[in-house]
Amino acid sequence: MTPSMCTFKWMAPEMMDKIKYDEKCDVYSFGVILHELLYGATPFKAKNIHELQNEKEFLKFKFPDSHEPLFITIWIVMSRCLSFEQEKRPSFSKIVGFLK
Repeated sequence: MTPSMCTFKWMAPEMMDKIKYDEKCDVYSFGVILHELLYGATPFKAKNIHELQNEKEFLKFKFPDSHEPLFITIWIVMSRCLSFEQEKRPSFSKIVGFLK
């Protein structure tokens, strides 16, 4: 996968910064999808990749209004997946284990 082939709102920071990346970039994209499930929108409002690169530094996640265990679990997984540091993102096997 190359950065020019990815939709920018789902693109991991390391891809935007054109540095080495691995399967954790897919974990980041999964976190964006979880954000969409919880809030009905991607975490960023940017209209292009340049706006997104500026906006990503100010990302703050609001805790879901619902205190249902499912929402809390998804929020925890989402916030870990959306870490800007790829080494802090969980692997998919850990995500599956956490969601069981």
